[in-house]
Amino acid sequence: MVDLRSSREAEKSARGGAFTTVKLSEHTRTAASLIERFTGTCFRMSEREDGRNLMEVIA
Repeated sequence: MVDLRSSREAEKSARGGAFTTVKLSEHTRTAASLIERFTGTCFRMSEREDGRNLMEVIA
């Protein structure tokens, strides 16, 4: 099956999500900052009570 939606429609449907990790590297933080600047997509980074880090993509 071929998806005939425009790339902009596909981009809108792919927003949101989250992952946890032991450590958020400086590379990850820099990449998130660049993505925010160029696309307007927002990220939230926080440390959880169990010591893991949560990175969320805010739709």
